[in-house]
Amino acid sequence: TTRGVEDLGATLPINAQSNNVALNAISASSAWAAGYTGKGIKVAIIDVGIAAHPETNARIVGGRDFFDNDDTPGPDGGPYSDHAVGAASIIAASHLRHGGQDTMGVAPDVQLLNVRVGSGATGSSPENIAAGIRYAVDSGAKVICMPLQSSEDGVPQFLVDAVHHAFVNNVVVVIVGGNYGNYGPTGPAMVAQIAGEAL
Repeated sequence: TTRGVEDLGATLPINAQSNNVALNAISASSAWAAGYTGKGIKVAIIDVGIAAHPETNARIVGGRDFFDNDDTPGPDGGPYSDHAVGAASIIAASHLRHGGQDTMGVAPDVQLLNVRVGSGATGSSPENIAAGIRYAVDSGAKVICMPLQSSEDGVPQFLVDAVHHAFVNNVVVVIVGGNYGNYGPTGPAMVAQIAGEAL
């Protein structure tokens, strides 16, 4: 058992049309059987904007576009325009079965905040990322997912401060790292290293 959840084993059928191998690896079905589906939790996706998709549309409860400075945080249709919806589907894709490729979310009942901070063509500025983090925290997110990448070898203090704002408000911040093949974090992922060195 983990945190009082009995491990029911790998119970999801394996086929090439699903993400069940990954879900079995983390015993997702055991968590679902114990009632852990994300209900009542708000997760912010801070990226290039979640594209409309039937697997996740119903989970989106709000959002903000810090790239275009408006309230329509959809992607611009350029490179990586499906990146944020990919992250959103891993987290919250519907469990309604259908034929063909069928992704099931780890926490299908969470509410999603769609926070756009950049575009696939031009990237995301640290200022927009920091604003997005603060918006997510102040909008009630309990988890922030930032599938962002950067080859930068530093991070500005105001971005560290924004992550600290999340920390002191009991918000978990997950930042991707390693996309450039570097040993150790780069860009926004360096916040964890900087924070660790300060402790």
